[in-house]
Amino acid sequence: MKSDLNFPGKRYIAVIGDVHGCFDSFKNLFEKIKKYDCNVYCVGDIIDRGTKSKQTIQFCIDNNIKSVIGNHEHWCLNALKQYADIANLRKWLLFGGDRTVDSYFAIDDNITFKDFRDEIISLGHYEYLSGLPLKYEINNVIISHAGIIENGDDNSIFYNFEKPKKIEGKLQIFGHVPYKEVQYIKEWYASIDTGCVYKNKLTAIIVDTIKAEITDVLDCKYI
Repeated sequence: MKSDLNFPGKRYIAVIGDVHGCFDSFKNLFEKIKKYDCNVYCVGDIIDRGTKSKQTIQFCIDNNIKSVIGNHEHWCLNALKQYADIANLRKWLLFGGDRTVDSYFAIDDNITFKDFRDEIISLGHYEYLSGLPLKYEINNVIISHAGIIENGDDNSIFYNFEKPKKIEGKLQIFGHVPYKEVQYIKEWYASIDTGCVYKNKLTAIIVDTIKAEITDVLDCKYI
């Protein structure tokens, strides 16, 4: 687990739900967060399905936005690392990876997957995605993509559909499963994927990491 306990160092953080390449909503929501002057995190699945994954990754790099790994980043990395494995590649493309590839090139470009691999490496985007941790712990808050569950493992933390484990004194924050509104049970969990890519909205929560409580909720409609 990566710990940001010594990251320069504010009590409050912002955590953004699943972006899925919805860059315009992401950028607008980030502008709303700025007034809080806090460190910004994402719950993973920043790529795929939406049309602007390239811009989303670059924006994260440029603005020091930290994300955990989601199942879509995991599938993308598997495809990039083992691009001769057609099954891995097809799986990723089928679940929205095709939109990520398209975001790197003009629509009429005649490209191969190797072209995409070379491009994403040259831009530093592969390095960024490869460095995403499974989870962050900031004081009394744990951020992951799908939540820590009973008897879970490194795969379940970014891909499961179960209710998260109740961890004494901690607030779990995650996404993965889209809802119309944030699902929040105090002293237990906040599920913050509000289905922006499905034309609902992108949501961020402001969190007191000592009290492990949400202090504000911000959102931006799908653009």
